[in-house]
Amino acid sequence: MTGLEDRMIRLVWHVVVTCAPRRRAEATAWRLLRENFVPAEAGDLYGRAVRARLVQALRAEFGERAELPVARARVRDELAIRRSWSGHDAGRSLEQHR
Repeated sequence: MTGLEDRMIRLVWHVVVTCAPRRRAEATAWRLLRENFVPAEAGDLYGRAVRARLVQALRAEFGERAELPVARARVRDELAIRRSWSGHDAGRSLEQHR
């Protein structure tokens, strides 16, 4: 798996576990990923367009109750992006202040 795939799985999983019934969470997460994950375009270096597509699918699936988990998952993903291009130091210091 690529770093982008790992990040998107974590993003979807965070929201689905928060919003879906536990017994259906895994199946729901896999379905959303299968139906909505597309490889990043050449100009989408950090996969933000891929993330936007998944966020849209999560909002369609769970409505308003997805807003807070989506916001948290997006922040975590941005921190992961920062860690990937800043030598890990900036991301760690941001996470310590949570």
